[in-house]
Amino acid sequence: MAKRYRGPWLVTVGQHQMHCPVCRGALFWEREVQLNTAGMTFMRLDWANDSATGIQCAQCSRLELFTDRRQLGLTAPASA
Repeated sequence: MAKRYRGPWLVTVGQHQMHCPVCRGALFWEREVQLNTAGMTFMRLDWANDSATGIQCAQCSRLELFTDRRQLGLTAPASA
């Protein structure tokens, strides 16, 4: 049975290959990020906040957020 690849990923945003703006890295980890607001936290309704897809550079850890997951394409690198 083949092992499922779990990252880090090569990421495209639309038609463009993503590279980290800090270190120029090309591999990224994917994670879901909760977008908390002060009002919802005050009312203890954090669970009702929206979320975004976080793409974290595997080299320097810079985090980029995307609210429309459909724009992102994740593929395993050739060495995987």
